[in-house]
Amino acid sequence: MIRAVVDPGVLVSAFIGRPGSVADQIIRAWRAGRIEIVVSPALLSELAGVLARPKFAHVARAGRALDYVNALRSGATMVADTTIEGPITRDPKDDYLVRLTWASGA
Repeated sequence: MIRAVVDPGVLVSAFIGRPGSVADQIIRAWRAGRIEIVVSPALLSELAGVLARPKFAHVARAGRALDYVNALRSGATMVADTTIEGPITRDPKDDYLVRLTWASGA
């Protein structure tokens, strides 16, 4: 089985995008058990923060965003946030994704 760290932007796209999009196919593959998605507290926090933005209110209504984040929290493979020091990428905000990939063996 493929083990993958999925960028929060892709997870947002799956949430707000059209059925059949690449992002939607990733989530469908995960739900069908064809891939394993790896998450961490930092990744889920970022995802929840993005989905709480006013521009997503129309698709996040009635607790839908919270249900989505909770489905990932309970169904994906949770890995603790790592404390590896030092910059890794040109965008330090993305370093945690690389650390998560390393820590999970994805």
